Order: sequence, then C-alpha cells, then structure tokens
Amino acid sequence: MTPVFEMRSFICVALMSVQFVVTCMAIHNATVSFLYKIKLWRSVSAVAIAVISSAMFLASTQILSKIYYDNSINIMAEFFGRMPFVLSVGITAYCTAMSVYITARLHRCRNNNISAMSIKESFDGLPAGLCYFDKNGLVVLKNNLMESICLELTGKSLNIAAPFREKIKEVSQYENDGTFTVRLNDGRVFSFSLSETEIFSKSYFQLVATDITEFTKLTSILEYEIGELKKVNVHLKKYNEMVCDLTREEEILRTKEIIHDRLGSTLIATRKYLENSNLPENNKELLEMWRNNIAVLNTAENDRKDENFAKDIENAARLVGITLEIAGNLPTDNNAVARVLTFAALQCLNNAARHAKADKMLLESLDDGENYIFKFKNNGRKPPRKINEGGGLSSVRKKAEQIGGSMKISTSEIFVLEITIPKSEVLQYDKSTDS
Repeated sequence: MTPVFEMRSFICVALMSVQFVVTCMAIHNATVSFLYKIKLWRSVSAVAIAVISSAMFLASTQILSKIYYDNSINIMAEFFGRMPFVLSVGITAYCTAMSVYITARLHRCRNNNISAMSIKESFDGLPAGLCYFDKNGLVVLKNNLMESICLELTGKSLNIAAPFREKIKEVSQYENDGTFTVRLNDGRVFSFSLSETEIFSKSYFQLVATDITEFTKLTSILEYEIGELKKVNVHLKKYNEMVCDLTREEEILRTKEIIHDRLGSTLIATRKYLENSNLPENNKELLEMWRNNIAVLNTAENDRKDENFAKDIENAARLVGITLEIAGNLPTDNNAVARVLTFAALQCLNNAARHAKADKMLLESLDDGENYIFKFKNNGRKPPRKINEGGGLSSVRKKAEQIGGSMKISTSEIFVLEITIPKSEVLQYDKSTDS
C-alpha cells in the first residue's frame, strides 16, 4: 500500500474537506478576477489552484471509495494515491495559502481600484433611479432602482423606454414643466425628469427618478399647518375686533375716571374756598375749574392733553390747598406713564386733603435706567398700620399693572405710595395704544 492508502480515513476526510473549500475559493477568485479585470497572473493562479484542488478532491473521493468499498480507482487517483503523504499535504497547504492570499488581494483591489464592475455596483447603489436610452428608445444602461420601479408600474423589464414613459404619464399625480410625480404601492413618491446628454459624441436621453417621499410628507404637513394658521388668523381677526371694542370701552372708562377725579378735586377746592372765604385770589381759578368740568360733562369727551399732565397736577394741588414739591424730572415722552402718574397724583392729593389733612406733598421721580419710580409722600396725620385700598387706590394699582407696573404702600412713619413701571413693558404698551 502507498502512504496515502495507508492513512486513516478521518485524515483523508479532513484533507478532502480542505481541498473542497480551496477549490470553491479558487473558482470564486478566478471569476472575480475576470469580471473586475484584475491583473492576469491572479486569474491564472486562481484557475491553476482550482484545477489542482479539484483534481486532488476527486482523487480523495476515489481513495475513500477504495478504503471502504474496495472499488477500482482511475489513473488520477492512483497517481495521487502513490504520492508521498508529505507532498500531498504540502500541495494542499500551498493551494490553501495561495487562495487566502489571492482572496485578500482581490478584496483590497475591489475596495481601492475603480473597475467596470465597481462602477456598475455604485450605479446600482444610487438612491435615485437612472436610465439611459438612445433616440430609438432602446435602453443602454439602467440601475436596479429604475428596474424595480418599471417592474412595479408595467410588470415588465425595462428594455424599451417608450412604454415605461407612457405609464409614468398615465399614473402621475401631477405634472410640472415636464416633471411627473408618481406614488408607488409601498408609499414611496418619485419625481421623474427627462433630459438629453451626450456620451462619446453620441446623443442619449437620461431619465431620472428622484425619491421625494420625505419632501412630500413635509409638504403635506406644511399645507395642514397653513390651513390651521388660516383658521387661527380668522380667530385673531375676531379677537382684534373684540380688542378694538374693549379699547374703546376702556377709553370711555378712562374719561369717566378723569371726570370723576376732576369733580373730586373741584369739590375739595370748593370746600376749601367755602371754609376760607377770605381767599379771593382763587375765585377765578375755581370758577374756571367748574366751567371746564361742565364742558367735559356736556361733550362727554376728554380734552386733557397728556403732555400737560405736570401742569394739571400742580393746578390740582394748588386748588385743594396743598403745596406740591416735585423732586426729579417727570417723564414727558410716554403717554401711558403720564396717564398713570396723573391719575395717581390726583388720587394722592384727594386722599391727602380729605383724610390726612395734609398741606404739603412730595412727588419723587426716579429713573434707574430700567424703571420709572414714583413716590408720593405727605406731611399729614400718621396713617393707620393697615390701609384698606378703596376705589381710588385700587384703581391706581390696576392702572399701573395694566402697563406692566406695580404699586406698594408703606405706612411705617409716613404714608408713602410707590409706583414702579418697567420701561420695556410700558414702551410696548404705549406703542400699541397709540397705534
């Protein structure tokens, strides 16, 4: 018996398994080398390894048949069977090593080198469908995506462009300047555009299918949101009408409040005049006040000018018998502040004359860059620890809060009413009311 015939069967099976794997690898490497047009020596080596490995694999099957069934063997099996064992293992090992080396080199070449097959793979992997056809409509190049779209729409392979183009026009949802939009059964949406190009001095037509599924979804969402915004716009128009009505009512209420304050100031001045009838110098001013109030009541209009609010405050203080001292500069560039300040000053003057029996009042005007701060103080009787805000003080607080301000009262030693109005808030409010 030859050395190979004397081997145990499991060694022969193991050797045969390796030879089979090497044969498959060699055939694969040879095929890839030819397809990708890689260096010739790799193709020849792969073919040679495939032939040797397949021959040794077939001989091994004959040897196993001889071992187990005592069948006759052919000349090739007899040749390999009489071959020294070390040589058989060496040839198998060499073929295995060469197959692994060639496989690694082919893998690197496929990743690093540009070949016709790599271009075709890249062409097929594009997210857009592409198709090129000549003037006769014969397709010369297409990728997998365009082929699959054609199969779904027409049920046939894309070989002639004309039926495919007609089908696109037929099932398109809308057309815009020669661009057709088609929705497939799986929900994807494609936009088809046709253009003419020149390749190697020959004219071809290029058909491109662009996936616009996400764009279509976003467009639908945008259209829905635009519809909702239109509904909101209708509600805003109604709301604006309501705001106009509310503003009109607020102006009427403000006019009534000013009339009320003027009447209150006039009544207090009249009482002072009646109590001190020996003050003839106030006769003309008191008479003028009553004429103005009667005119306002007759016309039901507010003829007060915001820019003259400082004079109004001083005149009101003089008529109720209170000496007014103003510390700081009063802001004259904001109508909303002027209205609140005038209203608060009139209320403080009325309360100082009626309840505190004061004859002096100090108005401090401060500006810290971000806020207007106004403080009202008088020299009247010490106020109670807790003051219940009546209609006048509550109205002052309400008017200050309407333009973003705040009001606080201190009664520790003397009565102090402080109003703080942020410039940023009152500027926005003043623009909105003036417009």
